[in-house]
Amino acid sequence: MEFIYLADHLEFLPTLAEWHHGEWGYIRPHDTAEAREKRLRAECGHAEIPTTIIAVDKGELLGSVMLLEEDMDTHKQLSPWLASLFVASQRRRQGIGAALVQRAIEEAKSSAWSGSISTRRAKNDSTAGLAGPCWSEQSTRANQRLSWLSTF
Repeated sequence: MEFIYLADHLEFLPTLAEWHHGEWGYIRPHDTAEAREKRLRAECGHAEIPTTIIAVDKGELLGSVMLLEEDMDTHKQLSPWLASLFVASQRRRQGIGAALVQRAIEEAKSSAWSGSISTRRAKNDSTAGLAGPCWSEQSTRANQRLSWLSTF
């Protein structure tokens, strides 16, 4: 398995947009997979924030994780944000989610960002628990479902 930038492998963009739309489409009920693809294209920087990192094995797309400058209007001071952690359903529970989270943390450390990396889980997020200890051992702040992942 290797971690690569979506920006360098846009052939995976339509599949990833479909996956993300299927998982989180309820957040924007009138959204389309095509609109999500357009947003993903704008958020797939190369060694910068925003960026999208994908996990690939022998040409097969396994999952993705994103780093965004911010993900909540009410918490703009918490930056960067780990977002859109997703692993293909048939490849879950194999450590891919945890590896993607670790890769995102490494990416944030190597960028110009400093401080901590934050995330939140959507209420119906079926990826909950994919990252194992990365999710479950983190402190949740109040009822806002925010988790601190790493200080760097």
